Amino acid sequence: MATFEQIAEVRLRIDDPADHQSLVEVASAAALPVIPAPYTAYKLLDTGAYVATDLESGAAPTDYKRLQLRVSDSRIGDWIDTYSIDQAECLSYGAIATRLGSELRIIKSTAGAESSEWTRLLDLYKYYKALSADCSERYRDSQSNNTGRYGTSDQPEIAGGQI
Repeated sequence: MATFEQIAEVRLRIDDPADHQSLVEVASAAALPVIPAPYTAYKLLDTGAYVATDLESGAAPTDYKRLQLRVSDSRIGDWIDTYSIDQAECLSYGAIATRLGSELRIIKSTAGAESSEWTRLLDLYKYYKALSADCSERYRDSQSNNTGRYGTSDQPEIAGGQI
């Protein structure tokens, strides 16, 4: 069973959401601190929601806003249990790109392709698709058993080649 620390590690690797300030820590909290740590998201134990403050915008430290996540903790935990943390990272990129693709269709039909929100989501979609491809390539290289050696061999003769 995946631990919260493992899930938090994957969350920090995948940078979900990418349109928020860069996070350096993900912590669980029963009660939110009055003065939050900078660049930290807090997972509320009662609701499971992730919240953070936007300290760069001059908001008061107690002005927490809920983060919009595109992949759930339960999915990340299942991927960690089934595969590994590295593979969970790769699968998360693909899941986020899929979610962004569906958001793009909704925004295009309601606001048109010329909207700035559609352009921002399209950029995020391309970003996560590229991360997914890079991660898959990196994972494929780490799982291969290619030693880089080149060798030749002769076909063996059994029973003088009469078989």
